Amino acid sequence: MKKNLISILIIIFGTFLILSPIFTVEAGKNAAKKKEKNLLNQYIEEGKSLFDEGNYQEALEKWTEALKIDPWNNEVKKLIDDALKKISNYSEELDIGFNYLKNNNLDKAKEIFNKLSKEIKPSDKKNYELLLKGIKVLEKKEKRKEFDNLLMKGDRYLDAGKIDQAEKVYKNAEKLFPEDKSLVARFKKIRGIRDEIKRKKEILTLKSKAKYLFEQEKLQESKVIWENVLKLKPNDEDAILFISKINFKEKEKEKILALGKSYFDTGVKLFKEKKYKEAMDQFENAIAVNYRVEDSQKFIDNINKAISEIEEKRNEERVEKVAKYLKEGIKLYNINKFREALKALNEGLTLDPENTQIKEYIVIVSIALKRQEEKKVPPISPFYPLIEDLKRLGKNAYRNGNYIDAIRYYEEILLIFPFNEYAKINLTKVLKKTDPKLVSEILNSMIKEAKELLQKGEKREAMEKIKTVLDVDPRHKEANLLYKKLKSELESTKKVITHEMINKSKVLYAKGVEYYKKEDLKDAIALWKKAILIYPNFIDARVSLAKAETKLRNLKMIESGKEQQQMERESLSITIKRHYIDGLNYYMNGLYKEAISEWEELLKLKPKDESFRETVRQNILRAEQRLKIRG
Repeated sequence: MKKNLISILIIIFGTFLILSPIFTVEAGKNAAKKKEKNLLNQYIEEGKSLFDEGNYQEALEKWTEALKIDPWNNEVKKLIDDALKKISNYSEELDIGFNYLKNNNLDKAKEIFNKLSKEIKPSDKKNYELLLKGIKVLEKKEKRKEFDNLLMKGDRYLDAGKIDQAEKVYKNAEKLFPEDKSLVARFKKIRGIRDEIKRKKEILTLKSKAKYLFEQEKLQESKVIWENVLKLKPNDEDAILFISKINFKEKEKEKILALGKSYFDTGVKLFKEKKYKEAMDQFENAIAVNYRVEDSQKFIDNINKAISEIEEKRNEERVEKVAKYLKEGIKLYNINKFREALKALNEGLTLDPENTQIKEYIVIVSIALKRQEEKKVPPISPFYPLIEDLKRLGKNAYRNGNYIDAIRYYEEILLIFPFNEYAKINLTKVLKKTDPKLVSEILNSMIKEAKELLQKGEKREAMEKIKTVLDVDPRHKEANLLYKKLKSELESTKKVITHEMINKSKVLYAKGVEYYKKEDLKDAIALWKKAILIYPNFIDARVSLAKAETKLRNLKMIESGKEQQQMERESLSITIKRHYIDGLNYYMNGLYKEAISEWEELLKLKPKDESFRETVRQNILRAEQRLKIRG
């Protein structure tokens, strides 16, 4: 038994020894397979992670390694197909982007490249390099587009003459493409324009100086500057023209001198004859041709002084006349000669349109005249005889009981003078006989009108209405009540002038007279206004106030730059004459262009005398015709 057990063990051990190498090889194979499978799964999973991150090229590399382990793995093949599709799509999109670039559709290209820059990873070397190239081309094209836009903007500024703005824009463009040749040409153009502006400015400055010297009769100095103008701008018309004028003036110096002497001598003769305006004209002519300028100016100053003295005397006469017309107007008003008063006052207003005293009395007299004419037609009226006849006929008809005819006569008066109080009252009386109800309505209407006038504060006009009612019906209750009330109010508001008030007013007036004598017109006016406020019927104060106001206005006219205006007028007049006389001299000597230039300058000064302007225009036309004939 023991021997059998040993034999079995020996057999088993022997068998193990024989099979052991075989078991070892199989175990190794199994371990290798397991390792390959793990590596395969690792590649697959790593590829998927990379795919999800958008790293398709790296994912493809992982799955390619996986396919080497298991060439028949369908999952890996599908994953590789997906990655290849993605990479292929990027290539197509890149191609589209490059086509947009080619057609300069930069916005669309930018849209595509921006999108792909977020998706294509550096590991996708081919597509990534293409993407970088596309972005670089896009940036360059955008830069060029910005550059071209800046050039266009700068060119617009340049065309509009805005040199500084154009240069600024071109400098911004230069930062983008410093080497661009088109900028060099543009900067050169700007420099040329600036040089031309500088040259023109210099020419204008020289011309202005030369013209001034020419006007001051500094002819040789002016000529030198005009010659400098010709150096800067050959064939300059102004320079050629003025040099011609200077040469003529130098050549004809003796003749011009003789002409000036003639003007001056004539002026002296006229001055002695006190023909001041004619004399001034001659002295201005003398100055215009530069003859004895200082002496001529002294005569002009003396003429102005003489004219001022004459004007001052006229002003004093005007002051006295204004006072006279006011005094006469007040006097005529006080004796109820309103039309004559208004005529006198208007004469005064013609002499001094701003006189407050005359204006005030014109209003007072006008109101009084209106009331008078409403009540009674004045004898001077052309209708006076007719109205008197109608009044007589109406009165007779009323007496004879012929009320219908009486009504007709009074109505005819009212057709001509609707406010005639005589006709109104008598018509109402007649109607009272024929139609008491109608009369009652008329009187009540007049009472209503009177109340409306009272509400407006027109008490005197209301009183006139009430009196009319009482003339027709003295027992009219409402009219009597209103009359008593209104009469009381008017008497209470009526200003009572006491001897003390009159004396105070006279004291103020006397002080005003003292100020007036000292030519202190403002204080005199203030005092006389106070005097009138206290005593409104103080005629002397009103007349003196009117005189002072007129005199003060005359002085203000003189003080408000009259002397300066006189000087300006004289200067303008001399300038006008200088151009006219010089033009005539040039014309008479065949220098037609020179003559035209003088007369055109004259017209720019706009002389007020239209007939003189027309004469100058005709002279220009003649000179132009002469030039055409000359050819």
